[in-house]
Amino acid sequence: MIIAAVVAVPLLIIGIYIGATYNALVKLKNSVEEAFSTMDVYLKKRWDLIPNIMKSPRKTATSFCRLAMLILPLPATSIIQSPMTMFLGRMWRTATMSCTSISLVPGGIPISTS
Repeated sequence: MIIAAVVAVPLLIIGIYIGATYNALVKLKNSVEEAFSTMDVYLKKRWDLIPNIMKSPRKTATSFCRLAMLILPLPATSIIQSPMTMFLGRMWRTATMSCTSISLVPGGIPISTS
C-alpha cells in the first residue's frame, strides 16, 4: 500500500505539471494567433480606406480648378504685354491644361456638379 502511494504521488505531480505546462503553451499559442488576426483586421481596414484617401486630392484639385476658372480672367490679347498679363496668361493656360485632365471640359464647364 505504501509502495502504491510512493509511486502514485510523484506520477500525479508529474501529470499535473505536464498538464499545466501544456495548457500554458496552448494559451500562449492562442494569444499569438489572436494578435496576428487582430493585425490582419487592422491592415484590411486600412487597405479598404486607400480608395477614399485617393479620392480626396482629386476632389480638392477639381474644386481648385473650378475656382481658378472663375477667378482667372481670360488673357487679353493686346499689343503691349505687361508682366501681369503675361503672368495671368500663363496661369490661365496652366489652369485650363490641368483642369481638363481632371474633370472639366475645355472652356471650364463642369462635367458633374457633385
